[in-house]
Amino acid sequence: MFISLLVVLALAVGYVPPARAAEIIMRIRVVNRPNAKEQKVSVKRDLPVGIRPENVTDSAGLNIGYNIKEDRYFVRGEVELGTNSAQSVKNLEVVLEDVWTFPADKIETLKTRATEAVTKLKKKESEFMGTATNIRDKVVMDLNQLLVIQEENAIGMVPPLQHIRAYSTTRKIYGKAVKNLGQLENFLIMEGIDVAPIDPIVSEVEWERDERKVPSGGYKSAVMKIEVENTSPLTNRVISVRRDLPEEIGVEDVVDPDMLKVGYDARRKRTYVYINDLELAAREKKEFPVLIKDKWDINGDYIIEFTSIATNLLAVVSAEEGHEDLQLHVAGIIEELNQITAETKPETLGPEYVDFFRVQTRKLGKIKGKLDRLEEVLRRKKEPKWTTPMLSVKAPDPRTTWIIIYIVLGFLGLVSLLFFLRWFGKSKSEKLGDSGQE
Repeated sequence: MFISLLVVLALAVGYVPPARAAEIIMRIRVVNRPNAKEQKVSVKRDLPVGIRPENVTDSAGLNIGYNIKEDRYFVRGEVELGTNSAQSVKNLEVVLEDVWTFPADKIETLKTRATEAVTKLKKKESEFMGTATNIRDKVVMDLNQLLVIQEENAIGMVPPLQHIRAYSTTRKIYGKAVKNLGQLENFLIMEGIDVAPIDPIVSEVEWERDERKVPSGGYKSAVMKIEVENTSPLTNRVISVRRDLPEEIGVEDVVDPDMLKVGYDARRKRTYVYINDLELAAREKKEFPVLIKDKWDINGDYIIEFTSIATNLLAVVSAEEGHEDLQLHVAGIIEELNQITAETKPETLGPEYVDFFRVQTRKLGKIKGKLDRLEEVLRRKKEPKWTTPMLSVKAPDPRTTWIIIYIVLGFLGLVSLLFFLRWFGKSKSEKLGDSGQE
């Protein structure tokens, strides 16, 4: 860090016109110290967790980068600082979308969906009415609590960092409400009531691919470019070069190191490539394309598997009447998979390459959740609805419950008393017989 550079980072709320969504401004203040010369300095600051490039509405002229290890984005660039008062201070404002607030209309939609589910069960005179009503009340109560927390921690009411931290609480509440809403949908299905369209919010679940699974056709290859430059304008140099490979890569995963050698740092558990005594002329640049196994582009098998499942589900729902909405929903999933297949990946291995496949994996996780939900819907439609009297027996009142408990306790006490009297009343010969056997 330059001694003449002072960077102050603060999150602040900017003016937001009524027609625009809420925004957060990340302010970066770069200051040239007194008596310092004119210079160009580097600035790099991490973006808040959860922010992606599409959530940055104004980067203040800085470039957006990606940190593979932390799975986090940052802004980076150079700022020219002068010596006079006007040029010695630069204020940069990076504008971010507010991704930590659940839209109110989405929350109201979930509340309406829960209420409508109970209304349908009531018309059907369902035996699940009591449980469904309790679940609906929980869903509405949780979502109302979420809205209250969001309002109390809204932008402009609290510091932005507190606003962001509140999201961890509202996200848990949201997940709980969505899970309960899924249970209400199950009741509708068991009663023979169509649940369509299936809400994607209910269907999306977390999913992690098996990183140890080798693709059916083996790993593809990826190129990692190692660039070296002699920055001296006049002098030739002989240098040594060492570059770490990504954490996922072992020594056996290096297919072709070009002119470099492969090493392994046991202490750091990291594979690297290196070359000693490399001669470079003044201003000379050299590039070494290192070919390694691609440990990131392994989603092909999952895309084929999910497409096969979705195609089969589409055939099932198309064979029955009354599933038009389900057909559209499954067709939409197939279209999502086609779009993923059509995406163009970056050509060379780097942060953008790794991020591309991490995002793709998250998309596949959401699709996996939707497919699981569809399979559950079709399975429940085929299951017979339980109609045995046991399920509809009215629960006893507290008085009856206690009477039953006392009867059971009395019976146990009587059995214990008879056992004690039988043992205490043994004849002398029985006791002697027992002693003899011992």
